Amino acid sequence: MIQAKSVVGLSGVIIVLCSVACSLGIFSFLGWEATLIVIEVVPFLVLAVGVDNIYILVQALQKDPPKSVSQVPQQISIVFGRIGPSMLLSACCETVAFSLGAMSSMPAVRNFSLYAALAVFVNFLLQCTAFLSVITWDLKRQMSGKYDCFCCLGNQDSERSSNRKGVVSVVIEKYWAPALFSSKCIRGAVVALFFFISCASIGMMNRIEIGLDQTVALPTYSYLGDYYRDIFSQLRVGPPVYFVFHNNDYTWQRFPKRTAQDEICMGRSCNSSSALNFLKRQSQISNYSTIATPPNSWLDDYFTWLDPTFECCRTYFNGTFCPSTDRSSTCYSCLRKSDGERPPDHSFFKHLPAFLSDNPNADYCSKGGHALYADAVEFAYGKSRITDQPVAIKAAYFQSYHTPLHTSRDFIKAYRRALDIAEEMSSQVSNMTVYPYSVFYLFYEQYLTITDETIINLLLCIMSVFLMSFILLGFNLGPALITTVTVAMITVDMFGLMYLWNITLNAVSLVNLVMSVGISVEFSSHIVKSFTTSKAVGRMDKAYDALVRTGPSVLSGITLTKFVGIVVLAFAKSQIFEIFYFRMYLGIVILGALHSLVFLPTLLSFIGFTNNFAAASKTHYEPTHLKDVSPTDSGVNVREDVSPPVNAARYAGYKPSFLSPQLDAYRKPTAPPLDSYRQPALYTPLPRQDSLYSTPATCKPPSKPPSKPPTQDQSVGGSRSPSTSSRSTTKSGASVVVSTMTDNDFGATESFSDIRKYGVAV
Repeated sequence: MIQAKSVVGLSGVIIVLCSVACSLGIFSFLGWEATLIVIEVVPFLVLAVGVDNIYILVQALQKDPPKSVSQVPQQISIVFGRIGPSMLLSACCETVAFSLGAMSSMPAVRNFSLYAALAVFVNFLLQCTAFLSVITWDLKRQMSGKYDCFCCLGNQDSERSSNRKGVVSVVIEKYWAPALFSSKCIRGAVVALFFFISCASIGMMNRIEIGLDQTVALPTYSYLGDYYRDIFSQLRVGPPVYFVFHNNDYTWQRFPKRTAQDEICMGRSCNSSSALNFLKRQSQISNYSTIATPPNSWLDDYFTWLDPTFECCRTYFNGTFCPSTDRSSTCYSCLRKSDGERPPDHSFFKHLPAFLSDNPNADYCSKGGHALYADAVEFAYGKSRITDQPVAIKAAYFQSYHTPLHTSRDFIKAYRRALDIAEEMSSQVSNMTVYPYSVFYLFYEQYLTITDETIINLLLCIMSVFLMSFILLGFNLGPALITTVTVAMITVDMFGLMYLWNITLNAVSLVNLVMSVGISVEFSSHIVKSFTTSKAVGRMDKAYDALVRTGPSVLSGITLTKFVGIVVLAFAKSQIFEIFYFRMYLGIVILGALHSLVFLPTLLSFIGFTNNFAAASKTHYEPTHLKDVSPTDSGVNVREDVSPPVNAARYAGYKPSFLSPQLDAYRKPTAPPLDSYRQPALYTPLPRQDSLYSTPATCKPPSKPPSKPPTQDQSVGGSRSPSTSSRSTTKSGASVVVSTMTDNDFGATESFSDIRKYGVAV
């Protein structure tokens, strides 16, 4: 009960909810719409980031607890000083990445990016303030022997602090890390395997389907599923398509002229290259054009309706329109037979409104346009509008039908073909623009540009990760590149997973891909930051140390906690949750965990940059106070003139020292007491050691410096001045020369150049 952290865990979850609520409240106040994607995805993202930071903070305090209640604030300050930069790195990378994602032209992606950026940033601020206060209170409670949920009760005799390692820490430290770093061949095979998977995923990218089937958005028990399946299997005609002719400058007063009519109509006397004749020819190649029928032309039907032979257009004696169904009254034909097939220019607009309002009649006149063309024409009237007769036409459409469309690929193809046809029709008419419209275009227009949107958004996010990593890692190019490469590989592998799991590319999956960049930063940035700040020496030791220290937090904070919540989505009744949330979330967590716990440490062991404080120093140190330390190629500084080569000692049949608990010996060398060697009259102090791995200082009375450099025999086996040397043998049989610097090396008449000259380790 005393060691429990239920209040701390609950506080972390409440902070996540508060950050999401803050983001929703601010952007809702500013007028940005909160879509369903925002409500579903942003809490998952912020919870992944927040829980990971909570685990890192709590585990760091468990490894280095305070000694008393009074030391709790100071100890939390020290621990947060070590963990805070890593949290800042991941929070800034994710915030900037999501902010750049708001540049997308897709509303769903733009709104998600804005809400996610603010939620992640607010969560970081709350963790740096409110959550630290909760941890401080909880540590004081624990040090005082109080129970977790009942802080008023306690047991003063019980254990108040525990340094016991968790199961995850034990598994990684004792089993996983030694197995991963046991052989150079294993590490090389791991890196090669992950790069091969990424290359294979790149090859699968262009095979991913685009779109979102309507049946996927329905629950499995919905009756609409059967309806859509019957429609796709039984219906032999597709949705209607309208080709709209828009007047660019409202000068369709020229439309009554025969030349303007010839550019559009498709009758016998029309141009063969007219717009509607071109559309008619496209209907004859429906397998390619997806246009199933010739267009319904109100213009040609209007000419037929005006023909006196059909007796459709008639007027009363006073000039008003006489319907074709009125056979009791005396009505007169609108046109004389001498006018020809088309109306004169002055009477084109006079009878057109009557044609559009005339109901068709099978007995007398079937060409009435009210049923089919009631809203096909938009008129323009004069400024004063003295009469109801229009003076121009602003826009008009001509209707056709698509072929039967079943899948998202069919709908997208139909829309693309309609756009191409409309562009060609625009070139057939002068001073007009033609564009297509159908009821499903509104939903499928996004898929015309979703490929470019995906590439641009992901590249912007990854570039921002590199930029922020480069800045916050102290303008260190190497770790920033490694972080960016890891994030990019996780994103690329997500595309391969989408192809294998039949996940289509749409707004929902694009939002999840943008989110995967943020979670990938959370997986990789802590490992890289731990590598750069590790006090171990060399790539191997630093990579192993980073995996042992940070790996448990990554595995516990993100992988295991998210895995439990994701499994619940597998039982959802809606297919959209099962496909786009369960599968993609599971893929993000698995790929992130594998890259952070398997690929990233092995990659750092090969090309990790070791330019830490000790390595950047001009002084080289030798591990003289370590017992049973084997020379390795990971950066432990031994003399280069040792034979056989020190690199052969790593795999010579013994367990390397960096895989054992003796790794702590690199951090905490024990120096002999200075008082036992000190002579007050002759004591000369040494310069301050600038590394935790430096040889502890010993003090002796100054002696006369050597007049010549030591010989080869003296430097290897015999007595040596000004520094003492000894030969030690490792378990593999390799001999190592270990030298210890003394005060005698820094006499009054000796300079650093003399020390380098005589071979003393500097």
